[in-house]
Amino acid sequence: MLTQAVLAEAPDLRVATVGCSGPARWSAPEEVTSSAVVLVRRGVFARRADGRAGVADPVQGYVQRPGQVQQVAHPAGADTCTSIGIAPALADRLGWAGPLTVSPRADLAHRRLIARATAGAGPADLAELAADLIARLLPPPARRPPRRSVDDVRVALNADPRARLDDLAELAGCSRWHLSRTFHEVTGVTINTYRLRLRARAVLAELGDSAAGLAELAARAGFADQAHLSRTIRRELGLSPGEVRRLLGPPAGR
Repeated sequence: MLTQAVLAEAPDLRVATVGCSGPARWSAPEEVTSSAVVLVRRGVFARRADGRAGVADPVQGYVQRPGQVQQVAHPAGADTCTSIGIAPALADRLGWAGPLTVSPRADLAHRRLIARATAGAGPADLAELAADLIARLLPPPARRPPRRSVDDVRVALNADPRARLDDLAELAGCSRWHLSRTFHEVTGVTINTYRLRLRARAVLAELGDSAAGLAELAARAGFADQAHLSRTIRRELGLSPGEVRRLLGPPAGR
């Protein structure tokens, strides 16, 4: 039995969770109609496509392409996996070396994407999380954008932390996937984390000498709400915004 639920859908992004409790024997052949990365969250299953058989589990996923004819079998019971729709060109880039090896960091990025999609995150946030995940699955690029391009992206983010990922990739002259990978290699953090840090710094610049409330500061800096701001500040500094405000404000008695 197959169940499928779409968690996020946009013109360039489709994330679905798929559960299957099929039998141990091979299923009837079916034709693949879309390109997708398939990653297993729980369980294991066998897949046969175009005469080649393999096993998918949380450590090794695969790329499916339109026109393939596939069959699946479940020798160890039910499984739960994620299907991430991608462009055919990216499917070729990911799938040329065969099965996808899912590193621990890629697995965490995968599960974070699912958690945020389930929680109702917006398309822009999910697109960045998906880009981070795909970047961790890509084989090393033959040519990556130079550091200068990453610096250009950093300047653009400082000018507008809300800048779209596709616009940043166009500025860097590469795909969003390669930008995400290279940005992380150069800066040590993802683009999404960098955005949040810039927003947090903007709030810190005002906390000590502004009488504005936290909700107002959060809105100015582009946070979803005051709670989002508080979580980010606490994660970055281990302190609440109120505690930071007291540290940065004038000494008591003045």
